[in-house]
Amino acid sequence: MVHEQRCIRDDGTMTVHREKPSRRLEPCRILAYHAGEPAHGLPAWNDWENDLYYGSLRRYESGAPLGGGGPYAVIGISTKSEAALHDWRDFQRIKNDLLGTEWEGVELYPAESRLVDPSNRFYIWCFPPGVLAALGFAHRRVEGPQEGGVPQRPFPEEE
Repeated sequence: MVHEQRCIRDDGTMTVHREKPSRRLEPCRILAYHAGEPAHGLPAWNDWENDLYYGSLRRYESGAPLGGGGPYAVIGISTKSEAALHDWRDFQRIKNDLLGTEWEGVELYPAESRLVDPSNRFYIWCFPPGVLAALGFAHRRVEGPQEGGVPQRPFPEEE
């Protein structure tokens, strides 16, 4: 079902925004464990999947590049169709499923000299609660579409 929302642009004109609601994803499932490659500095990792995505979860007990060198994790995400799709709400759900709702993650858009782009895979560097507290917003604000508001897709439809 497509939702219609009237939006006011910066110049004061009205437009109609049409968009389907966000997807309702299945929870992520851990599929396999791999022992890692200590000689190359790679820890053990898990393969995971849900109905639309698959990827890897690497947990590091120490050495975080932020927050004093403590624990962190890196989530690799690809679509099952192998397309270059990037949906923030989906990635938030994946992070919550794999690490918990209070862990926070960031994506890095690196200097070209450090660019790694071998496939349609996205990476989220994740940290325990508090490490990224100085980054981002200090409060929670979640809104659905509103008449006269900025374009926003509806949340997943209730079943």
